[in-house]
Amino acid sequence: MGLFRIDEHLCSALICHDSRYPELVRLPVIKGARLIFYLSCESDISQEEKIEPYRAQVVARAVENNVFIVQANTPQKLEPREGSHGQSRIVSNKGALIQEASIFSEEVLIQDVDISLAKGSTALQGLRAAFLNDWWKQGVELVTLPD
Repeated sequence: MGLFRIDEHLCSALICHDSRYPELVRLPVIKGARLIFYLSCESDISQEEKIEPYRAQVVARAVENNVFIVQANTPQKLEPREGSHGQSRIVSNKGALIQEASIFSEEVLIQDVDISLAKGSTALQGLRAAFLNDWWKQGVELVTLPD
């Protein structure tokens, strides 16, 4: 798992199934990431029962870490049925959906966000639990920033 910079801001990325593991966001946030990019191809609309839980995971990762998340999800194709359910989104550090794309169209979401609002404070509070401190420190050492 790694970090990268956009201008002076530290960022990290998740790929598809990674969103199910909260620690894969928490560790880079503890190390300083405040913007997380999430690239996904989730279930198509024939598995409608999965759409809301997928959205909930992305929103949870943003609010539980106090960071912005930008998700790029492939749109649904009608024939042949393939792809994902679409709905790429931008989620605020407070868990609010700032923008969300539609299901079937290929769309580009553009949004100015104030990264200074994303403090990572909720993630950093986890360091206060003394019994987990060594575990978090070991995990954070695995998060790297290229030279």
